[in-house]
This record gives sequence, C-alpha cells and structure tokens, in this order.
Amino acid sequence: MGFAVGWSSVPGKTYQVWSTADLSDGFTPQGDPILADESYTEVIQPWGEGQSFYQIQVLSD
Repeated sequence: MGFAVGWSSVPGKTYQVWSTADLSDGFTPQGDPILADESYTEVIQPWGEGQSFYQIQVLSD
C-alpha cells in the first residue's frame, strides 16, 4: 500500500505525476501519464524513505 496524491483535473486532459526527494535535484516521472475521466484524479504512490515532493503536469490541452 502507499499514500494518495490527488488533484483537481479536467476530464479528457492527460497528466504526469513527477517526484523528487530533494528540490535541488530534478523531478522524475512517476508511472505512465494519466488520462483524467473525472474532475478529481488520484493515484497511489508507494511509501518511500524520507520526504518526497510532487508536482502534476498537464500534458494535453
């Protein structure tokens, strides 16, 4: 199991979840892009060691 990362989304748009353990490093994509089918999208991320930072990128208009 893990924890949920969720965001307000627009149905039909594609999103990419990115993460990093250190903000001075670059972000790494987490999994495949996600096509939203509702106004709220949520993915489960695995537990890691220490803290992580996440960002969500819209890939399509």
